[in-house]
Amino acid sequence: MLEDIGVMGGDVRAALATPPSPPAQAMIAFNYYASERVHPCSVLGMLYMLEVVSSVYGGKVSESIARALGRDVAAGGFKFLSSHATLDVDHMAKLNRLVKTIDDPEAQSAIVNATQVNFHQFGGLFRAGGPLIPH
Repeated sequence: MLEDIGVMGGDVRAALATPPSPPAQAMIAFNYYASERVHPCSVLGMLYMLEVVSSVYGGKVSESIARALGRDVAAGGFKFLSSHATLDVDHMAKLNRLVKTIDDPEAQSAIVNATQVNFHQFGGLFRAGGPLIPH
């Protein structure tokens, strides 16, 4: 991701020095809390949300941003989004298979809750503005 910031003419040092937005920090904090204090399988809810978002929207988002900037995705600056759009389809399939093997109701509940909270928190990243991705 830092490589993409540099290719697009952004200030990589500033990106490293800027703390994540409050919604990003809240999302990170929730995931630590849920995996440590609720149930370790909570982390699968976070992974599920990330895999869905990247596999479904990653490629479309990179193409839309490139088009708006008058750039070609292949010219660079979209490596992170583009690579996740293709890689995460396989990751999603593997994660789906894994989650279907979990039959403990407490673990299932933790996964569902973490998925819902992560989708909500992810939306908050865009509503709030500022840095989207923690470094």
